[in-house]
Amino acid sequence: MSGKTRCFSGSGSRKAYRVGINQKRFEMSYADINETLLPEDKTAIKTGIDAVKAKLPFMVNLTPEERHKLRKLGANRMSYASDANLAANSNQKALPASLDLNAYNGKVKLMDDLKEVYAWLTPLYEGVESTLMAVGAEVMKLTDDVYGHLKVEAKKSKDQNLNAIVKNIADQLKQHKKNNKQANS
Repeated sequence: MSGKTRCFSGSGSRKAYRVGINQKRFEMSYADINETLLPEDKTAIKTGIDAVKAKLPFMVNLTPEERHKLRKLGANRMSYASDANLAANSNQKALPASLDLNAYNGKVKLMDDLKEVYAWLTPLYEGVESTLMAVGAEVMKLTDDVYGHLKVEAKKSKDQNLNAIVKNIADQLKQHKKNNKQANS
């Protein structure tokens, strides 16, 4: 068998794809996604996100340069900061008077709280990102099928509008391939 094989079926089933002539067939770990987001659901999601943002008015958005310059706080450094904070509170006399222990305690507490918020948000973000990627892949596969049918019909038809649409899509694909080739050079 050559080319692309697609097995689409109803909700709750798995999909199998054969991507190319020499590529193995694989199954996706999710069922075909046939859902909709109603306008009122999107509004409720946006309202919920806005409510979370309102609870974090001090959030910052760092530029790539700022991110690069900052000292990073990984898992090991979080325990370093927490241990140092605990020791500082137990040994306040060892600290200079210029060090504001209350401010330090507040930042450590905020760090711990933000870690918790981050842990709540990460699966949500990853789920939306993965679902978008999966739906996008489904759309692209179906779009390839639709484009193939449109090309065949355009060759048989004298419909100038359809021919213009197919030519426009072909031009877009050529430009996309050209841009990818330049980006990979």
